[in-house]
Amino acid sequence: MRPATIAIVAFDGLIADTLPLRARAVAEAISAEYPLTTVEDVICTVGGRSISEAVDAALVGCHEATGDDTMRDLIVLRAQRACSTAISQGVPLCRNTREWVRQQSAAGQRLVFRADSSRRDVDQLLQLSGLEQSAMFVRCSDDLPRCVGDSSVERSYAAIDARLHAHFLSREGRLALERSSLAARAASRHIGDTRHVFTLEQTRDSVAGGVTG
Repeated sequence: MRPATIAIVAFDGLIADTLPLRARAVAEAISAEYPLTTVEDVICTVGGRSISEAVDAALVGCHEATGDDTMRDLIVLRAQRACSTAISQGVPLCRNTREWVRQQSAAGQRLVFRADSSRRDVDQLLQLSGLEQSAMFVRCSDDLPRCVGDSSVERSYAAIDARLHAHFLSREGRLALERSSLAARAASRHIGDTRHVFTLEQTRDSVAGGVTG
């Protein structure tokens, strides 16, 4: 298989190190109302999910929260505010992100950033990091259009697929790099070459200029 020319990359967890702060925001918002929720309990729920979806996933099995939609909405709002506040103070990029992005650009690879975070938070992080010109485009969990899909990551990949087709960019030559298995499964419905990786360094020999098969 020829090298990929377009890589769709998980912004949260592969570009910016946002997963710990997102998990902390969700855990603290829930634990303010219901006991025994820790970051460790929540960290596995934030990848591939918006904050509201992560709250819903973390509340599964919490009998005290069952049917209390008002409390659920309050928790989501509190978590979103805490996450945005933390991001406004700056979030480090993942290891070797700048060098990886530079290498892909030099090799003619075009990037698309797919984010679970909100548009407001992602734009702020891109500006703070100086990466705002690094991607062909960015798709965030709360972006329009709201394409058909059961979850934000499924809707995001449907929108990404539609946008690339509108630019006459076929599915051949696309690569998806996702930090969570949930997002990787969603990507695989639209991107033939989908990788579930934990760091961008794992792709060093298999993205632009390498063998993707």
